[in-house]
Amino acid sequence: MSKTSWSGEKFEARIKALQEGIEKKHGKTTEELLREREKRMNDAIELRVPDRVPVTMHTGVFSAKYARIPLSAMYYDHAAYKEACLQTVLDFEPDSGASMMLVSSGTALELLDVKHQRWPGYNLPADTPYQFVEEYMQPEEYDHLLSDPSDFMFRVYCPVSSGYWRR
Repeated sequence: MSKTSWSGEKFEARIKALQEGIEKKHGKTTEELLREREKRMNDAIELRVPDRVPVTMHTGVFSAKYARIPLSAMYYDHAAYKEACLQTVLDFEPDSGASMMLVSSGTALELLDVKHQRWPGYNLPADTPYQFVEEYMQPEEYDHLLSDPSDFMFRVYCPVSSGYWRR
């Protein structure tokens, strides 16, 4: 289990040190780097030629693999997984993206008796990527989904996929 703190004075000092390191490496403030990345992304979105091809990264399973921690950390060792995501973003410096920190709590998924997912460290081996089980929607339910998605999710899909109600 990771001992890294993600709050308090130590965390603030760590973020400040990381920011200073980034600014020293690039010779620019983090605000300047952010504006460059925003411009690069907006240029690409608006079909203008950016200064270089923008890179988007979603950390996901890659961060755990990159940091050589078990994939089960995504669900059961959030501090270690946050460290892995942070290191991935710092090393690859994407222009945009999303971190998958706190993908899910394995404990919460267990308590909810989630049936439409399998995840590492519970019902899959610790280093196997999560999986979706796609058997919780019947062909005759598609019309309901298309006509009223919210009603369908609350009344049909969620109860079945969380194990509270069985067909």
